[in-house]
Amino acid sequence: MRHLSIKLKVTLWYTFLMIVVVSAVLGFMYLISSSVIEKDVKKELEAVVDSIGGSLRLDDDQVIISVNLVQNGIYTVVYKENLNPIQGFFPLEYDNTDIDFKSDVLQTIKINGLNFYVYDRKVSLQDEEDRTNVWIRGVVAADTAPNLMKNLFETALMTLPFLVLLAAIGGYLISRQAFKPIDRLMKAANEISDGKDLSKRIGLENSKDEIGRLASTFDRMFNRLENSFEAEKQFTSDASHELRTPITVILAQSELAQSSAKTLEDHQEALGVIHRQALKISHLISQLLAFARLDQDRGKLEFTQIDLSDLAQSVCDEQKEAWASSITLSSEIQANVSTQGDPVLLNRLMSNLIENAYQYGRENGHIKVSLTQTQKENIFKVEDDGIGISKQEQEKIFQRFYQVSNSRTANERGSMGLGLAMVQKIALLHKGSIKVKSTINKGSSFIFRFPK
Repeated sequence: MRHLSIKLKVTLWYTFLMIVVVSAVLGFMYLISSSVIEKDVKKELEAVVDSIGGSLRLDDDQVIISVNLVQNGIYTVVYKENLNPIQGFFPLEYDNTDIDFKSDVLQTIKINGLNFYVYDRKVSLQDEEDRTNVWIRGVVAADTAPNLMKNLFETALMTLPFLVLLAAIGGYLISRQAFKPIDRLMKAANEISDGKDLSKRIGLENSKDEIGRLASTFDRMFNRLENSFEAEKQFTSDASHELRTPITVILAQSELAQSSAKTLEDHQEALGVIHRQALKISHLISQLLAFARLDQDRGKLEFTQIDLSDLAQSVCDEQKEAWASSITLSSEIQANVSTQGDPVLLNRLMSNLIENAYQYGRENGHIKVSLTQTQKENIFKVEDDGIGISKQEQEKIFQRFYQVSNSRTANERGSMGLGLAMVQKIALLHKGSIKVKSTINKGSSFIFRFPK
């Protein structure tokens, strides 16, 4: 049984269940048939006796009988009041000895192993001159009475097993049809596993049953897997590209210093270039490690109550000192904004947004940082009047390693297209959102919202 297919198990179960139901129905019919038969026979016996009693008439002290005294297997005899028979007869197996007459009473007797129903009716007859009473006795053998339930039981006994067989065949066909999508699902999964083709789909869009919904769930999962693998491929390619440039510069400067540098100044210049490129690699590795930690600790974050106002002001002060730029940074921070969050991650988010404003700002430009709290959410905003971002690129700037086409100057200052990607990830971890509004040559505004 353990090695049977699900289709066969379902078919066997429903076949067994049908057999149990059919057996119960047949047993119930057998039990109630006798009581139903007895009720029907009694009713018919009473009806025949009443009918004969209504047809009798008296003429010159003679009882006139104008109907057949044997009807539908029911035998009747008409007696005088002194119980002398007038007309009629009983079945041969019936013995009329010592059976009292009781008007309108149905009696059940057993004679020689046979059951009989006996029903008596006393009828008063009268003509113009005379009046007399007669008895009518009806007798029917219970075992030979008309038996509709018996015929029904026999019919059911022949047809119900056929229905069991029909249910078994139909159940197997239905289960086989129902499990076809499972076969398609396994085939698609095997093709993806063997051929490593994540574009394969099951494709049961028109199916609305449970299997169809399961197939749709797997298709969505395959979509996410394909997107994830494509993103990882792109991430690996971009990371390799970002590392290749500084490594190439380091190798070139090393070879140049070894072959051509003759003075101390030449060696120091080469070492300076190598040092800057090494710092760039170190910064990139730190960013990648930060991304990896965010992915690994996604379910382990423990938020604490923090003073967001102090944190935002501290980040602004640090960025002013770090950049020492001609760009002016001003802040409007609401006091005593307290919330639940991860202070390290929120610090990084605010720093990245302000660094991004410095990198893409214009000389002698302005950066405005604001923090407000409403009844439902916290709002952190960084605005600049820098180079701006086109609408086509605004949806891409949060991708890893993506850099706008006119960001060459910013890249020379150390941007690698990871800062905004990390901002979006931190925003999602805080169940918030990050939006950008920007106009070319007029500036950009980044708005971070998350629940209070």
